[in-house]
Amino acid sequence: MYEFPSTPAAQWRSRMDLSLRELEIVEEESRFYQAQRYAGAAEAWQVFADQFGPDISTDRSSMQQRSFRAELATVLSIPEVTAENLLGRARILVGSIADTFRAFEAGRISERHATILADAVAPLGPDDTAELERRALPHAEKLTAAKFARKVEHLREMIRPSEATERHREAVKERELYVQPAPNGMAWVHALMRSIHAAAIDDYADKLANANASEGDDDDRTHIQRRLDAFVDLILDKGVILPPVDEEHGLRQRQPSGIVPTVHVTVPALTITGESDEPATLDGIGPIDPETARELIGCAPGMYRILTHPDTGVAVHFGRTRYQVPAELRRFLQVRDGTCRFPGCNRRAARCEVDHTKDWQHLGPSDAVNLGHLCKKHHALKHGSGWTVRQEPRSAVYAWTSPTGRAHT
Repeated sequence: MYEFPSTPAAQWRSRMDLSLRELEIVEEESRFYQAQRYAGAAEAWQVFADQFGPDISTDRSSMQQRSFRAELATVLSIPEVTAENLLGRARILVGSIADTFRAFEAGRISERHATILADAVAPLGPDDTAELERRALPHAEKLTAAKFARKVEHLREMIRPSEATERHREAVKERELYVQPAPNGMAWVHALMRSIHAAAIDDYADKLANANASEGDDDDRTHIQRRLDAFVDLILDKGVILPPVDEEHGLRQRQPSGIVPTVHVTVPALTITGESDEPATLDGIGPIDPETARELIGCAPGMYRILTHPDTGVAVHFGRTRYQVPAELRRFLQVRDGTCRFPGCNRRAARCEVDHTKDWQHLGPSDAVNLGHLCKKHHALKHGSGWTVRQEPRSAVYAWTSPTGRAHT
């Protein structure tokens, strides 16, 4: 046992106990304020429902409910999907599993524990919800969040085991794949899939990684790195994205074995020539380092010139006057906008619609200063609710005003 020469053991234990107790108090207070966030969201929804009637909650696609979610997202500066999840959990915590919410508010359980149980009871009826809360809540104060999640899943299956197959079939409909940008030119690929497929992929990646390790002693990659490289090889032909380079740079020459992707990169002119190290931008991901950008340019079959302002980096617009947006202007707008132009929406511009900020029928021109990308959801919101928007002609900044009068740029 380590001894503190200048501090008596009893005094040290007392100080340590005080420090840990202060940490407990901070954590309890933090959980209280986290709980108030859910209470506030539930209260805001109740005020909204009082105005439009209780039936408004049954139609997620209604313009009123979509408008509410959009405003909640802009007030909290979070994506709309996150706002929708927050609202759904808030209504369950406050209205359906009140004992869990009180434990959360008192600081006895964490936000993660509370939301795990809220998500678990979401598809259940009132009786099953009450039963699952009764069985699961005592474990929330004893188990870590990860272990609690497994316990809740097990308890839920025990309530109505005969319906497990049907629940799984419904869950399969929620499968998805999305990319999350990360620092230093990296990105995460997240996939929600059937557990048997995930287990099979995990096992196959292990087998390929072990097979690669046995090919020779000159491979200094870790097992984790070999697993990832095997996964990429199964899906994508690396040689199509980047030209083969020597072993010193960590890439090996590979034969085409997968999908040939389209890569969209915006690179400052001086970076291409090597006179600058200003980073480039990979569409849908974010900044990439200059060396990678120059490698991409080197294997590009063709190039489109897009000029950027030397001080601000903003793409310089050029005008058009006809209704149909020409391909060159669409390409320019895609690079300029990057994503949907509604506050907080990160849907890639390539998957959005080009919208006239000032409607064409109201004499809005088909020019870059009046065009921009909106995803289908926010395109409909612009035309079918109380949201209004204008576009600053010099900066292409969008100024939105919500139905309650709040301004968002």
